[in-house]
Amino acid sequence: SVSKAVVSSSNVQQHWPQSGWFGDSSRCKCASGSAPRALGVNPWLVTRGSAGCVRSLSVGGDKGNVDEPERSSETGSSGKAEEEELPVWQQALEFSKKFDPEPRQQLPSGLLGNLRIHWTANVSMFERGWVGMALGLINRGIDPKFELDDIMEGAITAYRVIRQIASNAKTAEEMALLAPFVSDPLLEVLQSNLANASATQRNTGLHVHDVCGEVVDVKLRMHEGEDVEAPETIEGQHQRGSQLLRKAQWLQLKVRFVALETDFVANAGSPKQDIATELRPSTWTLEGQVWELIDPDPAEGLSPIDNRRRNPEASWRLSAIGF
Repeated sequence: SVSKAVVSSSNVQQHWPQSGWFGDSSRCKCASGSAPRALGVNPWLVTRGSAGCVRSLSVGGDKGNVDEPERSSETGSSGKAEEEELPVWQQALEFSKKFDPEPRQQLPSGLLGNLRIHWTANVSMFERGWVGMALGLINRGIDPKFELDDIMEGAITAYRVIRQIASNAKTAEEMALLAPFVSDPLLEVLQSNLANASATQRNTGLHVHDVCGEVVDVKLRMHEGEDVEAPETIEGQHQRGSQLLRKAQWLQLKVRFVALETDFVANAGSPKQDIATELRPSTWTLEGQVWELIDPDPAEGLSPIDNRRRNPEASWRLSAIGF
């Protein structure tokens, strides 16, 4: 059976997640309306990882509990304090916060609200069963302590940041703030879309009120961006599976998000005008190097569990979006 955890994005720990990005063994997570805490180094880190749905808890956000990014300063030869430039990921958080909606709305709740969310997400029982089976294989054959809960917590916060930057950036420099969060090919596509955007498109923007996400696919990968078709023969599938079990270090996750978002228009010289607020589904492909091999060419008798250790510098990035 799969339990459901309720968490707030204000509970997202430093390093997204330092103790384990996107535990117990929940599969479905939603962010609350509260603002994200300040995060360390690369905010999308994982050293643990359970499966997928998180619900929101509060509207408006408890800003009193939000840790603002620390800005250090040094005194130069002139005697004046010189403020250090923030890391790119912190600049991204600061930029995204400009578009946090006020007041912030929650996803629908109650029986009818939950049914509406699940209907919008359109996640099948087959997908949920497959994720459970895949995680069971990983726990038994690769990493007994692997979970997805903390990974999902980080992904919920990342969704808000990525969506609000990608939808509201007006310059290439602003769009480049997504570099720590998305793959290089995807960032190139976003930059190209911005360069070719019409004046009307540039004057529209988006607020993310609340978001819920559920893992719908889990795949082991040998390296980042690997897209391999399954072998046609049973023997080929067995060989591929054995290779992944022994040497895979990367994990590819597909997460089905349902977000409550508001479109707005902000023409020069005119006040911002909201257009529509609605639930929107999308599927994000996320990739991260979760493990490191102790021996890159392990002997046949060496256990895959004994030959792996958690990657202390693991980071997750968005590589594709589908609707």
